[in-house]
Amino acid sequence: MEINQENQVLKSKNKILDHAKKWCFIKEDFFHGPFTDQEMIDLFLKEKIQDSDYVLNKLNESWYLVSELDIFKAEFIRQQVEKQKKKELEIFEKNIAQKVTEQVVKGDFFWEPVAEKKDDLTSREILNPKIEVENKKIVKQLSRNGYVFIAVLAFAAVLPYFFQRFSETHQNKKLALLNQGQMVLAKSVMDKSYDKYGASIKIFVLEQNNNIILQVVSNLKSNVELTAKIEGQSQTLVGAFNFNRSLKLISDSGLFQPITLNRSIPKGEYKITLSCFDCRKIDLESGKEISSDILFLNGVKDKVYDRELAKYHQIVRTKAREELNYFKQVMSLFQEQMDILSLRFNNNIKQQITVSKYWDRYYSAWQPLSLQFDSEMERLKSEVISGEVFYDDIVADLQNLNYLAKEYSTYLDVTVRDFFRSQLYSTEASKKTDRMKDLTYKKINSIVERINAYEKMPLTSNGMPQKN
Repeated sequence: MEINQENQVLKSKNKILDHAKKWCFIKEDFFHGPFTDQEMIDLFLKEKIQDSDYVLNKLNESWYLVSELDIFKAEFIRQQVEKQKKKELEIFEKNIAQKVTEQVVKGDFFWEPVAEKKDDLTSREILNPKIEVENKKIVKQLSRNGYVFIAVLAFAAVLPYFFQRFSETHQNKKLALLNQGQMVLAKSVMDKSYDKYGASIKIFVLEQNNNIILQVVSNLKSNVELTAKIEGQSQTLVGAFNFNRSLKLISDSGLFQPITLNRSIPKGEYKITLSCFDCRKIDLESGKEISSDILFLNGVKDKVYDRELAKYHQIVRTKAREELNYFKQVMSLFQEQMDILSLRFNNNIKQQITVSKYWDRYYSAWQPLSLQFDSEMERLKSEVISGEVFYDDIVADLQNLNYLAKEYSTYLDVTVRDFFRSQLYSTEASKKTDRMKDLTYKKINSIVERINAYEKMPLTSNGMPQKN
């Protein structure tokens, strides 16, 4: 029986994990979710979310690009398309080769070599003219080599000029996203001497094709690799508590490849930190921070944004307070039932009541309520997994309390029934009863105090509860 119960609990836990509503995303400034894996796949197939969108995993409070997630298999689809294109190209090349072969076989590419018939006498007659021709070829070859040498010298003289023009054109192409003023500022940063000024870095925020683009420029001429850490400032984000991304940037003569962010990221302020990943060429240790900046992304910091943020915070605060009120109701019910069981147990022992029906009445009333508590703890656990609970520490305490209450009530039932049979209540049994009661009530009081403290404690500006 116990093995079957454990299997049912295990299946229930696996079912919770499989169907956890853990995915959320932002579209048109509205927060959608949470959704299960299958629901997200359906939305992807209906093109409600794109490869370039960001989605939030509420299990670890991390954001991911849709294209990064295995459940969408976008990479697999791209590989299949590339394989198909490669296969078509191979077929095309085979067809061309086959046509060429056919033409060769037909004789289109054959030529008839002219048989050279040399007569010994004729050869002797033209021997001297041949020597004269060979001498003229040597003179021409020497002249040609001289011209080539002069051309090489001339090319070497103008090479730096062409290289400079090519570099400028290459830079301008990479900076094409910037406007004229930004380009001037970018070049001024790139022209600074690293030996004199140290590392100088500037980040430009641009918008293109419904994407947010961060263009990083620096005076780090050597090819170095940086780590870019993008952290949303929790109190400023609309529709989410956090947003974190880390990626590597490789420089090319002071230019870094642009960072592209989809508009599905939360609107708000972001701290962008650049630190060395591989900076040995400029003698900087790995992990050393070389730049940090606060930028507002995905919109304008205006009155509209202020209203959106205030509305979002109000929704979160309301939900947090409703959650605390619910926990207070659960605790009140727990305490009421424990009080009744403790009182009836003591009455049976002290008054030496030998009739079990008085105890059975109250214990049988506790049994279905205990099962309801079990079910409720499972529901709360699944909501914690999917990130739908603010006060997850209270849920953990409630689960511990539920375990203690079941253990305590079961021991009371066993002890009082032993008393009915023997009319004996040993000192050891009394001590154990008191010890289990103390543990249960200490946990009850601890949770009640924590709830009261959270009610009095102001929430953060983004609605999240303050934690000690």
